[in-house]
Amino acid sequence: MAATDWLTGPLRRILLIRGGATAGGASAAWLLARLTGSRRRASTVALLALVGAQLGQTLTLAGRDPLVITTAIASVVVLAVLVQMPVLSALFGSRPVGPVGWCIALGAAGAATFAAWRAARRHSAQTSPGPR
Repeated sequence: MAATDWLTGPLRRILLIRGGATAGGASAAWLLARLTGSRRRASTVALLALVGAQLGQTLTLAGRDPLVITTAIASVVVLAVLVQMPVLSALFGSRPVGPVGWCIALGAAGAATFAAWRAARRHSAQTSPGPR
């Protein structure tokens, strides 16, 4: 068995779907945020969208698990504090983004999460055997 044999079939497909949706959401967020602000702000908005998309996709897979929900909420709170507090934001090389930036980030993360969920659902419907 070669070192990359585990990365085939359904696992590879879901990684490509989720990765593509996440990258697309973060890129769209950066482009939209760049229209409304500086590069540094756009980079922060893109980071928020990327993390939001990853958390959203995780919740779609295991959303009913209380530990997953708690961890996702805690992650969003910590990220918001790190981004919105000027001292911490400067320490991490980001900047506070304001309401427009948060709307862009959350919208892009939501769209990426929905796109990944929909594509994965469509793929599983095509590959699973139907009723006999």
